[in-house]
Amino acid sequence: MSHTGIENSRTGEDFCDTLTDLGNTHHRRGQYDLALDYHRRALVLRESVHPSDVAAQATCLLAIGNAHWARRDFEQAIDAIQRALTLQETVQPVNEVNIGSTLATLGSIYQDSGKHRPALDMCKQASAM
Repeated sequence: MSHTGIENSRTGEDFCDTLTDLGNTHHRRGQYDLALDYHRRALVLRESVHPSDVAAQATCLLAIGNAHWARRDFEQAIDAIQRALTLQETVQPVNEVNIGSTLATLGSIYQDSGKHRPALDMCKQASAM
C-alpha cells in the first residue's frame, strides 16, 4: 500500500470514529434521529474503508440498534442488534463477552417490547456464554 493509501485509510478510520462519537453525543442528548444518522453514516464508511473489520461494523450496528431502542422502535432495534450478533459470531477468536452482552441487549429489547418468551430465551443464551 502506498503512503497515500495508508493516509487515506487512516483518515477514513478517523472519520468513522468521529461520526460514531457524534452519534453517541446526540444519543446522550436524546437526539435519537441525529444519532441514527451519524451511526448509519459511520457504518457505511466502515463497510467501504474496512470491509473485513466486521467487529467495528458490529459496533456501529449496536449503536444503531440502541438508538432505535431509545426511540421505542423495537423491530428496527432488534433487526440491527441481530445483524450485529451475526457479525460478532464470525469474528475469530470468538469474543464470548461481546456475544453475551449483545444477547442480553436483545433480551432487554424483547422485554421492553412485551415479547417475554424471546426475552427469556436471549437471556438464557447470554448467561450460557
